[in-house]
Amino acid sequence: MVTPFRGHDESEDSSNKGNFLELLKFLAYHNEGIKDVVFKNAPENLKLTSPDIQKDLVYAAACETTNAIMFDIGDDAFFSVLVDKSRDISVKEQMAVVLCYVNTNGQVVERFVGIKHVPNTTAISLKEAIDQFFSVNGLSISRLHGQGYDGASNMQDDGVSLDQRGEADILLNLLQSFDFVSSLFLMKEILGITNVLSHALQKKVLDIVSVMALVKACKQQLQAMRANGWDAWLDEVSSFCGKHDIDISDMNDIFVARGRSRRRVENLTNLHHYRVDLFIDVIDKQLQELNNRFNETSTELLLCVACLSPDDSFSAFDIEKLVQLAEFYPKDFSDMELTLLEDELKNYIFDMRLHNEFSALKGINNLAQKLVETKMDRQYPLVYLLVKLALILPVATASVERAFSVMKIVKNPHRNRMGDQWLNDSLVVYIEKYVYDSISNDVVIRRFQNMRTRRGQL
Repeated sequence: MVTPFRGHDESEDSSNKGNFLELLKFLAYHNEGIKDVVFKNAPENLKLTSPDIQKDLVYAAACETTNAIMFDIGDDAFFSVLVDKSRDISVKEQMAVVLCYVNTNGQVVERFVGIKHVPNTTAISLKEAIDQFFSVNGLSISRLHGQGYDGASNMQDDGVSLDQRGEADILLNLLQSFDFVSSLFLMKEILGITNVLSHALQKKVLDIVSVMALVKACKQQLQAMRANGWDAWLDEVSSFCGKHDIDISDMNDIFVARGRSRRRVENLTNLHHYRVDLFIDVIDKQLQELNNRFNETSTELLLCVACLSPDDSFSAFDIEKLVQLAEFYPKDFSDMELTLLEDELKNYIFDMRLHNEFSALKGINNLAQKLVETKMDRQYPLVYLLVKLALILPVATASVERAFSVMKIVKNPHRNRMGDQWLNDSLVVYIEKYVYDSISNDVVIRRFQNMRTRRGQL
């Protein structure tokens, strides 16, 4: 278990006073200047070690960390917002927010900027929380160019995502042993098909070309399994049950769900239940989930984005599709700029293939950095704008999911009563530790001193 910031016992005789006091003791031991003003050497009413002081210090550090992120984004840069929600150890719904943007070096940056308790996960509650966050941090909605939701998919849905409904239907079938094995083997088959795509979507920097190829492959495999996989799947389930002395349902018998009266049961055979209600239905739900996440419009958008790829000397380059990509952003490309973009693209591709430093590039992210490095982002501003818009497309929310993994470390069963602000501040500093390291102590101390009237100065 990670040692808490505060200890359960912070008395002088305690062997573990928590991270704050233990670190302060370590600093005092190695620095005479600190030793002279802390613990017993500090005035009785000015020790600055109380729980409130500790919270204020972390709040000051979190505020300055968030400010540094906002400064890095700048006043006119575009960004996308990635949102996910999860329950913490105390069963409170928490909404995490990550901002994705392209910095001045052409690098794609994803920054965790906060977690907020929401009373429920309705679209209205999540929208209000996001609006409040934008207001507090001075972010303009006009610069928002993409929103990605995963567990918070009810922003576009009815409150239960399609994959959750599929899992719920499967779990209902776990009441019977043959049902359990059938469901288990079906999930194994589907996970085997979708696992590679899942790993690809969890990467911080996505290869759009590879992702689209994997999406297409997943759909084709699921369709093939739906059309021709029933017999092989049933044989595998039956073989496993036979080896482990599990009763195998007769496919010609009438299926009766456990807990239902036989008098009111529909005359459906086990064959219909397992083939239609389980096998085909679950595969259809997975296909529907893929089609919803990668619908016709988003697929076309991503295929257009793939034309920016520098792989194989820009072999995927297509002027018509890239102009079409710009048309997806009418607020950023006027009719005049669309015409200029087409001319710019003609010169751009000639220039790219002429310079050796661009010939071996892989991925749009590396392209953006090389354009900035060679100052060609200024020579081809409209093309570079397309590249930036492509890089902040919210295809996956893996960064937000990683934030929830950290939340389980910070707010665990041993310290499950953390307040919302305390949790938020701890997570911001912990997750964005490299940003925090770039901030001077004087800046944090100045904010801490200005938060309220204090008896002394640090």
